[in-house]
Amino acid sequence: MHVPACQRAKRLILHIGAAKTGSTSIQVALAANRAALLEKGVLYPASLGARTHSLVTRLATPLWRDLGRRGAGPIRALRAAAAERQNLVTALGAEIDAHRPETLVISYEGLFNRFSDRASVGRLATVCAALAETVTVVVFLRRQDEALVSEFVHGRRLGATREFVLLDEIARAPHLDYTRQLRHWEDRFGIADVRAVPFVRAGFPNRDVVDFFAGILGVDPVALPHAAETNLGLDMLKEEFLQRFNALLPRYEKSAANEARWGIYDAIDEHVSARRKRGIPLAEREAILARFAASNAALARRHGGTAGAFFPPLEDMADDPDVDSLTVEDAVGIAADLWTWSAEQLLHFRKELDDMRRTRARLEAELAEARGEAGAN
Repeated sequence: MHVPACQRAKRLILHIGAAKTGSTSIQVALAANRAALLEKGVLYPASLGARTHSLVTRLATPLWRDLGRRGAGPIRALRAAAAERQNLVTALGAEIDAHRPETLVISYEGLFNRFSDRASVGRLATVCAALAETVTVVVFLRRQDEALVSEFVHGRRLGATREFVLLDEIARAPHLDYTRQLRHWEDRFGIADVRAVPFVRAGFPNRDVVDFFAGILGVDPVALPHAAETNLGLDMLKEEFLQRFNALLPRYEKSAANEARWGIYDAIDEHVSARRKRGIPLAEREAILARFAASNAALARRHGGTAGAFFPPLEDMADDPDVDSLTVEDAVGIAADLWTWSAEQLLHFRKELDDMRRTRARLEAELAEARGEAGAN
């Protein structure tokens, strides 16, 4: 892949995640304020994605990864994949040339969890070096007990039905060994240019990660107006409902997305519930942090921390109380919201269809009139 010569930005802020650390809020704010940021010399390129820059993964992965997603033979598939990547980096370079920003921002939370191997980081580093004079990698890291619970709950949105078993969840999360996960980023970009930030809301201005990120960009948070919080998590009521819903209607059916699940996430998010979110006993939290203690100690030595620790301690945290089970009334309430949401969508589509029919009838009448006049002449 050839990176065309372009007017390099003075600096590139490469935000790599991690997942469940406010990435969606940051990306929504950046995308919604593109014009205002450009006036301040900050470019959040649309060529990598309208909101999140998921297309940046094409610059990190080997071409053979695309072979399984194409129906053509291997040679044609490789050529097509290479052309797509070349077009992407060319479009990115053209966007930089058009705006000549001082600061370029790339943000995709999937980079940290899934693309932290040496080869992927190396490919990305090569592209970044061609786009900006300096590169700073920014990653927000959540304390492992909180991250493990958050990822488990998010799994309900992905169709998961399993129960929380501590050792199983730890085994599924090797990426929570943050020192190991950051190793190749530090090797390729330099440890001084990798900024690891503990995801602790109390440490952010106004308890807001977007305001903190604005400071990294060097702009006033006023330049990034945004909603208080995006991508809210599931409380226990919604989580249990989704667990049972997933068992009855799996996310995938015959290797394809199950269309019968249409609207479930919108209904879940709109449902008003005052229940608390999932917690785990203090003893389990301590066991999780003990598993990652050596990694976190190394993280504190390499990236600083408070009193020699990267994350705040578990002190003064009581065991979580027993969780209330989903009641019939709760389930009916969510089901009613789903029904209402679906009905509103259908009514909206019906109105659009009626409008299209009226437009078609009008155009057909105008066409018939025009043909009649032409015949008369």
